[in-house]
Formats: sequence, structure tokens, C-alpha cells
Amino acid sequence: MNRPTLIEGDPEIRVAVEDRVAVVLLRGDHDIATVDDFRDTIVRLQKRGNNVLVDLSHATFVDCATIHVLEESCRLAERLGLTFAVQSGRHPKVRQLLDLIDFPCHDTRDAAMAALASFHSLPRPA
Repeated sequence: MNRPTLIEGDPEIRVAVEDRVAVVLLRGDHDIATVDDFRDTIVRLQKRGNNVLVDLSHATFVDCATIHVLEESCRLAERLGLTFAVQSGRHPKVRQLLDLIDFPCHDTRDAAMAALASFHSLPRPA
């Protein structure tokens, strides 16, 4: 069966493992309609012990509900002793929102992966 062609703006959540990090890629528009699937995906990955990188580089829109999931995911990663990073979006609407709220994110995949790796190379407090 052929997979339907996505139209720009259609939401999609993909997960791939890259260098022992679960990469959650958002494509299209993400808002209250997709937030439960987004949250469930990240929580499932984190509860399995995965460090997570959310890639917003293909997102065309995110709303405050999506940002709230990012914030929740940061806190859960801390509690579980995991790492969490966000690769910022290229779309002006996404970048504008992230910049407006000063959300910590990385411009490139390499920068985000390096941030995740550096967390594990730091000595842990006793």
C-alpha cells in the first residue's frame, strides 16, 4: 500500500536512533491537535532510558502546547538523569517563537548532538 503524500503543513512525528540518541523529528504544523502524540512519544523514549533530541528543522509551525511539551521533557530528562536537546527550526514562525521565549536550542544537528555528548562527559556530582 502506498503511503499518502504529505502536503506542507501536514503534521508528522518520526523517530530515529542516531549515535545512541533518539531523534524526534517534527514535520509540518504542530499544535494542540498533535501535542498528545508528541508528548507520548517523548515520554515513552525517556522512560526507556533514551536521551532525546527534538529536531524542529522541518516544523512549519509550533504553538505554546508544543513548547510546553519541550519544557516538560527537559524536566523529565533531569529527573531521570538523561539529556534532552532541541534543534531549532528553520521556518520563520518556529524560530520567532523560540527566540521570543528564549528557549534553549541549537542551530544545527551537530551542535545539538555535541551538547548531548558533552553532558555525559562532565563529572557527575557525588
